[in-house]
Amino acid sequence: VQNLPILESDYDPIVVDTEIENEKTTSPFRFLDAWSKDPSCRVMIAEAWKIRVSGFKSFQLLLKINNMGCALKK
Repeated sequence: VQNLPILESDYDPIVVDTEIENEKTTSPFRFLDAWSKDPSCRVMIAEAWKIRVSGFKSFQLLLKINNMGCALKK
Protein backbone atom coordinates (compact mmCIF):
# COMPACT_ATOMS: atom_id res chain seq x y z
CA VAL A 1 0.00 0.00 0.00
CA GLN A 2 1.36 3.38 -0.98
CA ASN A 3 -0.08 6.81 -0.12
CA LEU A 4 -0.17 9.34 -2.94
CA PRO A 5 -0.15 13.13 -2.55
CA ILE A 6 -3.47 14.97 -2.22
CA LEU A 7 -4.03 17.02 -5.40
CA GLU A 8 -7.64 18.09 -5.93
CA SER A 9 -9.70 16.37 -3.27
CA ASP A 10 -10.16 16.04 0.47
CA TYR A 11 -9.08 12.41 0.27
CA ASP A 12 -5.62 10.91 0.34
CA PRO A 13 -5.39 8.48 -2.61
CA ILE A 14 -3.64 5.16 -2.15
CA VAL A 15 -2.25 2.51 -4.47
CA VAL A 16 -2.68 -1.13 -3.48
CA ASP A 17 -0.28 -3.56 -5.14
CA THR A 18 -2.06 -6.89 -5.57
CA GLU A 19 0.79 -8.72 -7.29
CA ILE A 20 1.95 -11.65 -5.19
CA GLU A 21 5.69 -11.87 -4.75
CA ASN A 22 7.32 -15.27 -4.65
CA GLU A 23 8.74 -15.34 -1.16
CA LYS A 24 10.47 -18.49 -0.05
CA THR A 25 8.65 -19.84 2.95
CA THR A 26 9.69 -22.74 5.09
CA SER A 27 7.29 -25.57 5.62
CA PRO A 28 6.50 -26.61 9.17
CA PHE A 29 8.34 -29.57 10.66
CA ARG A 30 6.46 -32.84 10.24
CA PHE A 31 7.54 -35.92 12.16
CA LEU A 32 7.53 -39.08 10.05
CA ASP A 33 6.55 -42.29 11.84
CA ALA A 34 9.24 -44.13 9.86
CA TRP A 35 11.88 -42.24 11.87
CA SER A 36 10.68 -43.85 15.10
CA LYS A 37 11.08 -47.31 13.54
CA ASP A 38 14.64 -46.77 12.28
CA PRO A 39 17.16 -47.65 15.04
CA SER A 40 19.69 -44.99 13.96
CA CYS A 41 16.98 -42.33 13.94
CA ARG A 42 15.72 -43.45 17.35
CA VAL A 43 19.19 -42.83 18.81
CA MET A 44 19.37 -39.44 17.09
CA ILE A 45 15.91 -38.50 18.42
CA ALA A 46 16.85 -39.56 21.97
CA GLU A 47 20.08 -37.53 21.84
CA ALA A 48 18.35 -34.45 20.43
CA TRP A 49 15.66 -34.68 23.11
CA LYS A 50 18.22 -34.72 25.98
CA ILE A 51 19.11 -31.01 25.73
CA ARG A 52 18.51 -29.03 28.89
CA VAL A 53 16.27 -26.03 28.38
CA SER A 54 15.03 -23.59 30.99
CA GLY A 55 11.79 -21.69 30.76
CA PHE A 56 8.11 -22.51 30.46
CA LYS A 57 7.23 -26.12 29.64
CA SER A 58 5.74 -25.07 26.28
CA PHE A 59 8.99 -23.25 25.42
CA GLN A 60 11.06 -26.29 26.44
CA LEU A 61 8.91 -28.52 24.23
CA LEU A 62 9.24 -26.15 21.27
CA LEU A 63 13.04 -26.02 21.54
CA LYS A 64 13.32 -29.79 21.89
CA ILE A 65 11.13 -30.34 18.83
CA ASN A 66 13.22 -27.81 16.87
CA ASN A 67 16.43 -29.52 18.01
CA MET A 68 15.07 -32.91 16.98
CA GLY A 69 13.96 -31.55 13.59
CA CYS A 70 17.42 -30.09 12.92
CA ALA A 71 19.05 -33.40 13.85
CA LEU A 72 16.73 -35.39 11.58
CA LYS A 73 17.28 -33.06 8.61
CA LYS A 74 21.02 -33.87 8.60
